[in-house]
Amino acid sequence: MVPPLMIQPVVENAIQHGLGPLDRVGHVWVNVTEEVHQIHYRIEDDGIGREAAARLADQKIFRHRSHGVELLHERVSLLNDLGYPSQLVVMDGPSGGTIVDIYITLPS
Repeated sequence: MVPPLMIQPVVENAIQHGLGPLDRVGHVWVNVTEEVHQIHYRIEDDGIGREAAARLADQKIFRHRSHGVELLHERVSLLNDLGYPSQLVVMDGPSGGTIVDIYITLPS
């Protein structure tokens, strides 16, 4: 079971900010695995990466502030408060792009 709006904002950001500026076809991969007492969601893209996306955002005259990832952090915090230890990890991919890992502990 995927808690509401956990994966969607990450995929949307990958498409809009990571793949949108590319001059080639880009990819987004969504993997879900069940580990020992835990669900692991990994969203990975081969886009321009967080640093380049931040530079492009700084150059825009009209800045749109995305709240999707901010809300995702709040959802992870809420899951922790409800007794489902969860973690959100965002990192640069090994050859560009971005990797987002979401870990949610399953009830016993």
